[in-house]
Amino acid sequence: MGFDSIIAAGISLILLIVVSYVLFSGFFASVDSMTAAMKDALSSKGDQIKTNISVDYDYVRTYGHNITLDMYNTGNTKIIELSGVDMIMTFSQTLNNSTETSYWIPYVEDINATGLGWTAEEITPDMINPGIWDPGEKIRCRVVLPDRPLTGTLGWLVTTAPNGASSSGYFHVIQEAPLA
Repeated sequence: MGFDSIIAAGISLILLIVVSYVLFSGFFASVDSMTAAMKDALSSKGDQIKTNISVDYDYVRTYGHNITLDMYNTGNTKIIELSGVDMIMTFSQTLNNSTETSYWIPYVEDINATGLGWTAEEITPDMINPGIWDPGEKIRCRVVLPDRPLTGTLGWLVTTAPNGASSSGYFHVIQEAPLA
C-alpha cells in the first residue's frame, strides 16, 4: 500500500512537470511572436515617418481629360515601386456630372490604353537610382480621368505612398491648351 501512493505521487509530479513545460513553452513562444510583431510595426512606422510627399498644388493643370501635376519626395525614404502610390481626386463639378465626383486613380504603365490612371512622365533629376523616386527628386505626373473637370472648379488630391505616408490639398482646375 505504501508504494502505491509513492508511485501515484511520482506520476503526478512527472505530469505536473510536463504540463508546466508545455505551458511555459507556449508562453515564451507567444512572447517571442509578440516581440517580433512589435519590431515590425515600429520599423514600418519609422519608414512612414521618414517618408514625405508634397504636391505643387499651384501647378496642377488640366487639358481635357488629362491632368498634369508635380510631386516631390521631400522625405528621407526612396520610393521604389511607383505602382504602390495611389491617388484620390475629388472635384466639385465635372462636365458629365453636376455634383461632387471622386476617383481612385491607380498607377498604370501605359496611360494611353486606359480611361483612368496616372503615370510618371519624368523624374528629375534622376541621376542616382534611375527609375526610383529618391529624396529630393520631382515626378511630373499625368493623370487621365473618365470625366472632364470644369474650369474654375475646386479639386482635392490625396496621394499615398506604399508605406501609408500621404499628402493632401486643394487646387483649382485651370484649363490650358495641350502641350505640343
